[in-house]
Amino acid sequence: MKQHEKNHDEIRQNTGSGDPGGDDLAAAQLKMNKLFAAGDAAINAALSGDSAAFLAATQQRGGQ
Repeated sequence: MKQHEKNHDEIRQNTGSGDPGGDDLAAAQLKMNKLFAAGDAAINAALSGDSAAFLAATQQRGGQ
């Protein structure tokens, strides 16, 4: 068994009470949303107006 598969199986076996919608999931989602918001704010603070316009103009479209 590959290490990735072993870790995945171990994680599945060690997941607490088995309540798929428990408080742990809600807390993890809240932390994730805060992390994404902080990352987005940091990126926006680092980009100047010209940088933001450049990124918008050079965004890949249609698998180019």
